[in-house]
Amino acid sequence: MNENKSSFNSDGVERNDTNFPEFSAEKFVDELLTEGEKFTCDETSDSYNDHFEIPPFYDESLYKKGQDFIHNNITSFLVTSLFGLLALGCRPTLKLLILTQKSCTPLKAYKRYLATNLYMQDWYNHDFKPGSKSWRALGIVRKMHNSASKLGHQKLDYRINQMEMAITQFGFIGFAVVRGKYIGLYEASEEDLKGVIHLWRVIGYALGIEDRFNICRESVKETKEIFEELLKRVFIPGMQQIGEDYYDSAEALVGGLQGMTPGLRLDVLLHLLHMVMDGHNDITKSAKDHLAPLDESGLAKLKLLMNIQWAMQYRVFRFFIDKFYYSMIWCWRNFPIAAYWKFGIKDAKIKI
Repeated sequence: MNENKSSFNSDGVERNDTNFPEFSAEKFVDELLTEGEKFTCDETSDSYNDHFEIPPFYDESLYKKGQDFIHNNITSFLVTSLFGLLALGCRPTLKLLILTQKSCTPLKAYKRYLATNLYMQDWYNHDFKPGSKSWRALGIVRKMHNSASKLGHQKLDYRINQMEMAITQFGFIGFAVVRGKYIGLYEASEEDLKGVIHLWRVIGYALGIEDRFNICRESVKETKEIFEELLKRVFIPGMQQIGEDYYDSAEALVGGLQGMTPGLRLDVLLHLLHMVMDGHNDITKSAKDHLAPLDESGLAKLKLLMNIQWAMQYRVFRFFIDKFYYSMIWCWRNFPIAAYWKFGIKDAKIKI
């Protein structure tokens, strides 16, 4: 006796999996890269205007499972977003970022990315429902994206599109899903990943991404395949061709992030990013064809970061480093002492 497995698509319609062809990540990414840039993700699109709501596929228990997993691995998810920001700098949207002048200096970058981190913490810590802090943060981010898109249209004849919004999703979740152990994420079950992917599928929907372009799928397997395809076709080749604009923007980014986590160095982070993307821990192969070699202090810092990543396989170590970063997040919001030292008391505190 054959049983047909049923599930629900993003519109809440029951589907019979036997009626659908086998999923192909390559074809999905083909459509994303060719069709996704033709459709906007701002006030000119139906998905942007209609999606600021609870998605029909929303599963509260699964969403909370994703939140719980992030809570228990906050350091790894902060590292994921850091590497994601560096990797996203290779995308054409860098021109839009430069145009907005929101990240062109360390101080401006600090204010922008501190706000981004705090909005993410609201998504990770509060209920996804109208009137919540999470909902408020989504509304603010939607307005920021829409304003940037309007400016891009006026100055560059460019609007934020579905492709770039979907690729940006990778920046906040991708490395955690497909390169977990290289960012200190060693204990991730299928259900844990399903919860995190669902959370970002919901966030992507609320930010205006059409389901056909949403890289966070119902299936963990499909999502992983899409992420690997994006690494192979978008991020690895993109990071091998970075130019002067990238370095200027990335230096400002890391300079700003030093107001949150002192001691960061761009050259060290780029070597580590290439190792994570390629999926290895061999320092001798850390993108030597694309990056300048590290000096002695840079090499020592790289080894330190790799040792921390290795030690995070042990729960005791992970417990204490996560507690440390939760205290840092509290400081970022209430008493940003590192930013006081770097930028001065007047500029360090931001309102979100």
